[in-house]
Amino acid sequence: MSKSRSQAKHARRRALQRHGIHAGRGMTDRIAAAILHRSDPSRHLEAPWARLVESQSNRVRVYDVQLTPGDTVRRVVWDKHRRTVVTFLWSDAESTS
Repeated sequence: MSKSRSQAKHARRRALQRHGIHAGRGMTDRIAAAILHRSDPSRHLEAPWARLVESQSNRVRVYDVQLTPGDTVRRVVWDKHRRTVVTFLWSDAESTS
């Protein structure tokens, strides 16, 4: 199994485990589009949007992503070289409650 496929499988498993959502190919494609065509959520009230939270390395970055208006903001780890979602993280609000 390739690294990209392993990352996608891991991300789907974590989305279900941490958020109770089924993150299929369509959802990860929309997340990828939001990250690759990032718009600033403070300037645009429309979703999808993605905001860079931190760069962990040259390859790995953490983003907050919202796919539809009113939807929960999801924190994801993104591999910029492979252009794949690596995992879904707990958001700050969810981890403190």
